[in-house]
Amino acid sequence: MADQATVTRDEIQPESSSIGDVGDNFASVAADLVRLADLQLRMMVIDLRKSSVQTTTGVTLIVAGMLTIGGACAVGLAALGWALADAWSLSPGGGMALAAVAGAGLGVVVIYGGLRALKATLGIFRRSGTEFRRNFDGIKRSVAGSIN
Repeated sequence: MADQATVTRDEIQPESSSIGDVGDNFASVAADLVRLADLQLRMMVIDLRKSSVQTTTGVTLIVAGMLTIGGACAVGLAALGWALADAWSLSPGGGMALAAVAGAGLGVVVIYGGLRALKATLGIFRRSGTEFRRNFDGIKRSVAGSIN
């Protein structure tokens, strides 16, 4: 939808200007900066729309992992702890500790999967950042060329 403006070195032509033209040049640069900011914002909105669908999976997995850890620390793993204590002749505390570690490990695995999915979808914003850096460098070169 939105195209990104780019500036190449060939398009930058330093001009000799009089004192009266400085105001016009400054106004032109300011207008270009406003236009560039508008295009950057549009690109970010497009990237945000695209990533919002994909980030849902990662966030859902992270929440599911946190709920699993919460459940692991409560009622669900208490029964496993008692069963381990009876089966292996452990103290009740030892059986419950083993069950808690197993549940927390499962939760960490689920959260890790969610973080990987979330990180993959956030890579969509690299395009906006790359274009912003390229345009900012072009503006710096343009300003440096007009000063020299």
